[in-house]
Amino acid sequence: KEELEKYIRNWYLVLEMGRGSTRSESVFEAERKSESLIKIIRSNARLGVMTTSPLMLAILISLHSQRGLLPDSRVKLYDMMLEILVDKWSSYRSHDLLVVDTVFDYYVTVDILSSLALWARQQNNVSGVIKKDELIEWLTNYFMGEEWKKPRGEAIKSAGEYLDQVRNSGLFLERGYNLFGFIHRTFEDVLV
Repeated sequence: KEELEKYIRNWYLVLEMGRGSTRSESVFEAERKSESLIKIIRSNARLGVMTTSPLMLAILISLHSQRGLLPDSRVKLYDMMLEILVDKWSSYRSHDLLVVDTVFDYYVTVDILSSLALWARQQNNVSGVIKKDELIEWLTNYFMGEEWKKPRGEAIKSAGEYLDQVRNSGLFLERGYNLFGFIHRTFEDVLV
């Protein structure tokens, strides 16, 4: 708990110091914003659980710093978090990583992830992980399907590019050797 609060305070202090205000103004503003977020997290057990993941905590802080509040609706919160992961986090991380040729926009990415999450559930996937070869095959078939109608070779290429993009976003991760899953099971729930 203390480490969490220290992390939030430090995050806001760095953020406020970077805005060019005086040191005293920055410290005051950072403390005000930190206390606001800490109070929100303390009053919501679900948010408290989410803060155990450094990435989820960073996204919550990012949302709070942009809006001053977090939405009351769990669905709205996860939608906003998805948008940050898919749109913004990918672009931040891509500066240091190899960028694939095809970039799938937010709506396409979420549409495919929704279908993927449903498929994973239908596979009776209690563990929350998918084998890489099954994942690539599913994505290949998806890109060969009615909506995309790509030939197998192009569909395989698109499957690899898509997997690279969602891995780069931090939303869909390698969970072990050739095993993939969502960063947090709740994202899978929301996407289904």
